Amino acid sequence: MFHGTLLGLTLICFMLVSVHYSGAQTGTCGRKDKVQMTVMSFKSKDAGSVITPPPHFECYLGAGDDDAIVTSIRAYDTRNNNDGKGHPVSTVSDTMIPDLPADTAGHSVSITPVDNNAFGVFNCTATKDDREDTTIMTIFLHDNAYVVPVNRQFTQTVNAGDTGVMIDMDWSGMPPYNWRINGSGVFAMRTEDIIIDREAATGDNGLYECHIAFRREEALHGLNRLIVRACSSGRWGPPGCTGICDNCYNGGVCDDETGKCICPQDSWDKTV
Repeated sequence: MFHGTLLGLTLICFMLVSVHYSGAQTGTCGRKDKVQMTVMSFKSKDAGSVITPPPHFECYLGAGDDDAIVTSIRAYDTRNNNDGKGHPVSTVSDTMIPDLPADTAGHSVSITPVDNNAFGVFNCTATKDDREDTTIMTIFLHDNAYVVPVNRQFTQTVNAGDTGVMIDMDWSGMPPYNWRINGSGVFAMRTEDIIIDREAATGDNGLYECHIAFRREEALHGLNRLIVRACSSGRWGPPGCTGICDNCYNGGVCDDETGKCICPQDSWDKTV
């Protein structure tokens, strides 16, 4: 389950994935465990014409991974309307969070909300020599967007082979609507949801974007991330997928590469 936070009068911020892995540094079948990290997003407060504090998210490293290198970037181009204006460069500042427990660390990432810079998808990536990288994304949308994912479901995780997978949006603007994936060019123009009319595959992974034609630069459209696990439900370890997943609770999802649970927001445990 993924939750969101209303950002004052300006933005809605939704967590896509918060990840925590437990265990030794070398996992099953010799795989390295990923860096332990979770991300929290925070609302802004309207203070006249200045947003204080600015939209931000915090990336926390687990015990023993406090020496990991953390970087934060905009993950996708979600604003260029192919009119030569290009995507504005986001102003991002990264500061260390003080007074945390020993062997842990936190990075607060603030986004300057000018020219709609705070709209879109941002991520934290944690890198450490003896671990696999961990990347967690978070989405920021305007609260007056004319396209929003149904039920504010800004991400969904499905399994390879699942059927009836849908990218479901609510519309309040006038058509036609353009659909894009991963910030690329328009692949569909329609006023209907995107339905994968076959078994889902990893090639369907990505950020799905829906906006009114020729109005993408307004940053008032919808974003939805689809994650397709490389194995069928309850299995991990592609390509054979012979591993059997641990039981994951409270919205946790079995990682298709490690078999461990990926925790939802505000959860921090082995099986969630």
